[in-house]
Amino acid sequence: MEQKKTATPERLTADSIPWANIAQPTQISKIKAHLESGWSITPFQALCTYGCFRLASVVFTLRRRGLNIETCMERNPRNGSRYARYILKEIETKK
Repeated sequence: MEQKKTATPERLTADSIPWANIAQPTQISKIKAHLESGWSITPFQALCTYGCFRLASVVFTLRRRGLNIETCMERNPRNGSRYARYILKEIETKK
């Protein structure tokens, strides 16, 4: 019986995959650019725009890297639930 060839870590290298060496912008860099452009962001916006499920984690990372990000808690007028809006303090924000 012939063995099937499977992809193993030994066979896959960055050189063998044509797209592996292309630097892709990360969610962190995209959200950082979003905030630095003067816009605020909410978890729902981050999910819809950047596919980011954990905006609070990204904000935590950006704060550790030295960004001064303010959290404003807002209330949804439809159901009363609360959510965070993040704003880079040095730049005047656009909503």
